[in-house]
Amino acid sequence: WADRERQVLASGQRGQWEETLELGGIKRQLLSTRFPVQDGSGTLIGVACISHNISSYKQAEQELAASEARYRQLFEESRDAQLVLVPPDWRILSANRAAAQLFGLCCAEEFIARSLGPWGISPEHQADGRESQAVGREAVAIALRDGSHYFEWLHRRIDGEEFPCTVLLTRMVAGDEVFLQGSVRDISEPKRA
Repeated sequence: WADRERQVLASGQRGQWEETLELGGIKRQLLSTRFPVQDGSGTLIGVACISHNISSYKQAEQELAASEARYRQLFEESRDAQLVLVPPDWRILSANRAAAQLFGLCCAEEFIARSLGPWGISPEHQADGRESQAVGREAVAIALRDGSHYFEWLHRRIDGEEFPCTVLLTRMVAGDEVFLQGSVRDISEPKRA
């Protein structure tokens, strides 16, 4: 700590550091602010320090990071294609590796690079002859209204191959933002059987 106090004395400016202090075998995280102290004539006479115990904040921060990592892993490692769609045009904001493989892309980031939305990975018409964009907008509206919507869909890989799948759209809310999570499963094999 003496180095920090010397730094404040040399610069004449306050400084702030996160520090670890061990007392009675217990480590505490501190946020310490050191500032120069002057006498009545303005002569620098020392350094004062105010420290706040931020141990619980740091522990909560670590727990949050671990929780986010677990949920990110659930998303990334799922064998189901996972897509996150954002308004107003419901473009794909993120996707997992399974989604990239299902649609014939090299990586999940390619969805974003290509500015793909559900209509960009669907044929112009669904199996019943209706326009994909119109039917898709109906599915989005149902998911937003009811919280989720499960349906069969005809998708198209980047190479143009069409395939049947099931889609589960789930409305998600984070703060004041609404988005959709889409889980997509290729059902080509069961359809052939």
